[in-house]
Amino acid sequence: MDLSDELTRTLALVVGEIASTAERLLAELECERDALLAGDDAALDAAGAAKDAHVRQLEMLEAERVHLAAQISGGFGLAAMQSGLARDPATLARWQQALALLARCRELNQNNGAVVDVKLRQVRQALHLLTGESADAGLYGPRGAGAVARRPHSIAKA
Repeated sequence: MDLSDELTRTLALVVGEIASTAERLLAELECERDALLAGDDAALDAAGAAKDAHVRQLEMLEAERVHLAAQISGGFGLAAMQSGLARDPATLARWQQALALLARCRELNQNNGAVVDVKLRQVRQALHLLTGESADAGLYGPRGAGAVARRPHSIAKA
């Protein structure tokens, strides 16, 4: 077995691990979404920690993948990856699957972020209503001065 074959075999292992890690990340993102929608803070914390671990793993694997692809094909980027896997159609197919999984992860992560943003705006609106502060409190005005906080007012009397 020559060096090129060994590098290609190692790249196949890395691609397989990237795809497997992407599958686990997607599952954690789905758990995160479910926890967000259910308001389950403990599950949200657990999903967030697992998501971070999977992202760190993917970053490490990506660095290894880039290095191996460059060693095999002499270049960088997706073209180098395609060229590096030209002799291994099964790994090339797994790589395409990994890319599709990662695209789905990005989409789900963005959706989860949008849910977090909506919930954050709702909490801020409730706090502003309860405290009587304007939504711009804490921001600087056009003259550089902080916004003046209004005194809370009674919502109702018992």
